[in-house]
Order: sequence, then C-alpha cells, then structure tokens
Amino acid sequence: THTHTHQTLQEQGMKPARQKQVYVSPGVRAVAGAVPYRVDADGTLWVLLVRDRKGKEWIFPKGGQEEGESSEETAVREATEEAGVQGQATHTLGTVDACSPKGKHTQQTYIALRVEQELPAEEYAEASWRARQWVALRDVPTQLAVRAEMRFAWTRFLLLAVAGGDSGQAK
Repeated sequence: THTHTHQTLQEQGMKPARQKQVYVSPGVRAVAGAVPYRVDADGTLWVLLVRDRKGKEWIFPKGGQEEGESSEETAVREATEEAGVQGQATHTLGTVDACSPKGKHTQQTYIALRVEQELPAEEYAEASWRARQWVALRDVPTQLAVRAEMRFAWTRFLLLAVAGGDSGQAK
C-alpha cells in the first residue's frame, strides 16, 4: 500500500485548469479508472470500452481525482460520466505511473466495476461525443488502445477473471 501526500494545484502554486484536481506529488496528477464489466446468464464476460477524447482509440473510462474523493469514487464517477454505467466496485486492480504523449505525468489507479445499470444516452454527460461498446472478453485485446496504462489495467482484470474473481467464467 502506498502512502502519498495529496496536494492540490493551489498548494503547489500552479494555476489550475480545474480547481479540485489532486496531485500525488508535484506535477503528477492522481487519475482513476474503471474496467466496467458484466456477466451474462450463460457466464459470458463482457467489458465496456469508450472512445478517447480524440475519438481514435478504445480505452477504459478514467479521469482526474478530485479533492475529497477516493480513487474508487473517482473511477465510479468517471464510468458514469464517460460510459453511462453505474455499478459496484468489486476489486482494486492496482496503480501504474503513466505519461501522456504531451509529457504529462499521472498515477493511475484502476478498479473492476460490475455494471448494474446502463444509462440511456441522454442521461450521461459525455454521450454526445464519446462512443461506448461492449466487447467480449476474448476480443478486448484487439480493440483496446495499445497504451501501457490500459494494458496494465487489462492484464490485472484478466488475471482476476481467470482466477474466478467474479461469478462469471472467462469466455
């Protein structure tokens, strides 16, 4: 377990784009994401992917942690905002350091999110510009963006699924 001193942008003396973002250290933003999944009656496991901001790659929903939120709460909020799903966090998949193509550093924590409700497109924040798709477990590797942090979350989720971490069987 890692212990971090969370600093806001204001505490770091930076001019924030968003007032409430949490930083785990100077210049390293705290980010959390979810691997949303469901298990059909026949045991088939499905994973939900969303398009990135540019609409080019399929990723897991994720976003910046805000003051007063745990990483789990952030991941659940982001899944609702970006993918229009709500559910129960079942497992913490782990934390990975990442760097964007623009050189921005983040520390990303991912959870497994068992989806209990899928909202209609008109009821979630980013539906008008962010596509979502359910992908069978076996097809995720061919769809998911080749980014280190996405592959980290996917690998951790896959290990959980294979180990029988949920009621469904990996198919």
